[in-house]
Amino acid sequence: MKSGKYRGGRYGDALPSPLRALVVLGAVLAVLFSARALERGHEATVVFGRASVCGGEDCVHEETGEVRDRRTGQTCTSNGTSGGTTAGGVPATIGGAAAGAGGAGGAPVTIGGGGGNAGTSCTRYHDVKVAWSGGTDWLGVAEETYEKARAGDGARLRTWQGQVVRLEVGGRVRTYPPASETGLWSRVLLLWLGLGVGAWALVSARRSVFYGLAVPWCVVAMPTTLFGPGLLMWSPPAFCGVLTLLTVGLALGARAGRRF
Repeated sequence: MKSGKYRGGRYGDALPSPLRALVVLGAVLAVLFSARALERGHEATVVFGRASVCGGEDCVHEETGEVRDRRTGQTCTSNGTSGGTTAGGVPATIGGAAAGAGGAGGAPVTIGGGGGNAGTSCTRYHDVKVAWSGGTDWLGVAEETYEKARAGDGARLRTWQGQVVRLEVGGRVRTYPPASETGLWSRVLLLWLGLGVGAWALVSARRSVFYGLAVPWCVVAMPTTLFGPGLLMWSPPAFCGVLTLLTVGLALGARAGRRF
């Protein structure tokens, strides 16, 4: 076993105390910010789930709209890089950013790559442009809806705080999650990042331990980000309990790493 001076001071493996304090402070601020954002997102999503269809401010509004246009295309990922391969249109955007609910339209399809190449995975999307009294938006729909939709067709919508949450065209219905729900993913990821970095900085702050825990952290981060929002909506105490257990496990791993 190497001496502490060898592991920490001589080779600069441990972070200097001022930098360590800054990392802890940054992690705490990230945790507080994301926790507060998650609380607001959870509350807003619960309010939406309990809202009735009516004409009040905190209600889901029924609107009558019209189909103005349609487009389809595909987005592809090849060899670790993503591209904008399209057919018959451009990638769906809402307010200048890539559409979340509006962009998805089909299942990934692998276009063969021979000779050991990774190939290309493409996802086709189908969008319709719908206008109503509150605005105009491109919305993702199923292929069957896209094939039947034509400019001038009537559409029935339900909106929540100006966002379309339900679309009915030609007897086919598509629902969309509110923005408060879709934003939970990034907040869960930020919270997990803050907890992980903070736990590491508090119990170890050694760069070699950080590198050693980076891969396990990434492995745990994926299911945490995927299932965290659903667990939060189902049971906030269970969500907090799972995050606590994961953080304690990370901290114990960082502490054990100090011994090597």
